[in-house]
Amino acid sequence: MNIRRIVFIVFISFLYKQFFAQDKKIDSLLSVAKKHKNDTIAAKTYLKISGIYFDRGNVDSGFSFTKKAKTISSQNKFIRGLAQSYNNFGKYFNYTGQQDSAIFYFYKAKDYYTQLNDSIRIAGIYNNIGVVFKSHGNIPKTIEYLFLSLKIKERLHDSIGIANTCHNIGELYKDANDTVNEIKYLQKSLHLRVLINDISGIGVSNMAIGLYYQNCNQLEKAIDYFKKGLNIAEQIGDEEAIAIGCYNIACVYFKQNKISESELLLERALKVSKKNNISTGVASCLESLGQIAFEKHNDSKKAIQLFEEAIKIAKELDLKDLISNVSVRLSEAYERIGDYKRALEYHKAYKTIQDSLFNKENIKKITSEGLKYEHEKEKIILEKEQEKKEAIAKSEALKKDVILYASILFLIIVSVFSFIILKRLKENRKQKNIIEQKEKETQLQKNIIEEKQKEILDSIRYAKRIQEAHLPNEQIVLKTLKRLTNKKS
Repeated sequence: MNIRRIVFIVFISFLYKQFFAQDKKIDSLLSVAKKHKNDTIAAKTYLKISGIYFDRGNVDSGFSFTKKAKTISSQNKFIRGLAQSYNNFGKYFNYTGQQDSAIFYFYKAKDYYTQLNDSIRIAGIYNNIGVVFKSHGNIPKTIEYLFLSLKIKERLHDSIGIANTCHNIGELYKDANDTVNEIKYLQKSLHLRVLINDISGIGVSNMAIGLYYQNCNQLEKAIDYFKKGLNIAEQIGDEEAIAIGCYNIACVYFKQNKISESELLLERALKVSKKNNISTGVASCLESLGQIAFEKHNDSKKAIQLFEEAIKIAKELDLKDLISNVSVRLSEAYERIGDYKRALEYHKAYKTIQDSLFNKENIKKITSEGLKYEHEKEKIILEKEQEKKEAIAKSEALKKDVILYASILFLIIVSVFSFIILKRLKENRKQKNIIEQKEKETQLQKNIIEEKQKEILDSIRYAKRIQEAHLPNEQIVLKTLKRLTNKKS
């Protein structure tokens, strides 16, 4: 039972859950578009129709309706319509293998979403560009763009988006054989989905973690997670997930040689897959049941019947891995019953496919080694950049410390000088007060002296006036003296 095929079934179920919408919905939308002709409602409607066709895998019809939406959006300068149209063009060119054109249109869509400041859509565009690089085997670029998407979603606190992106990153690391990061991001996705109670997402995460432990040959843990995923699928009535859960557990039981339990679960998975037209699931279940019939029950005829049914479906779906596996089993089964001609036919078919797969695997291996080298190279560059950033950060921190300590020292010096100046000012003010007080006292003494002096002068003047009043006139005295002198002579 091929693990890669299990992964493929889970991947198909996860991505194409919304496929095969009813044609009535398209007819209804076409009526709306016809009514509104060339306005923005018509553009939105054509985009909805293109979305349905893209989900169905009918990309040509999706592309056709997107062109109509783009034309109307251009006429009406409808930015969001243009953004979504270019996003759809990117999906179309990615589907048709035109990587450069896909990235070109995704970037045009990003430019328009930037004008609208729509961070959620920009995150989606980064995710889409990551898908383009993944489909062409460029793991480093895929990781780069998924992390750009994750960064935006974390900034927006978009828990659902973070959980989904972490899941995708985990699956990507699985493709890169990086089991440490694979389980890290799958567990992170599961943790977030539990926190936000995303029941369907919890189921998907449990299935993915179960596959991780199955690949690590930790079968009990694998069964534990598969059962959790199956229980959730049963609770919400998701029959595709039920079929996948039953198939996964059956594969583990087969490894543990619990054949009866494995057979019962495969029968259930087959029944559900047939009911829901899950052709890949039907083919895988038939192949596994045929393997049990051939190896465990030694029932070659029943095994051949089951294998023939499986290979018919596998050829219709062009599932080369499954065709190869079933071809070699049919060769062994026909050889056991003696039909060597048919045994040889299937052996040749097996060898042809194996040679084709071998060549592809070699190309893939060479590409993988090249990408691994690029990844390691980018990793070294990133590490160096990180070291440079850390050195700059340390330098900045040191600079900040120097500035801080210099500022503190400056403040201390300023404080000391301020203290000295204030002290001097205080002393000067005190001295000034003393001087002013002495000046006041001196002035007071001066005023007293002046007052006393005035009093003395007034007394002298008064005494003089009295004296002058009692003494004879000076001229009379002089005349008298002169006469007396004359008499003596």
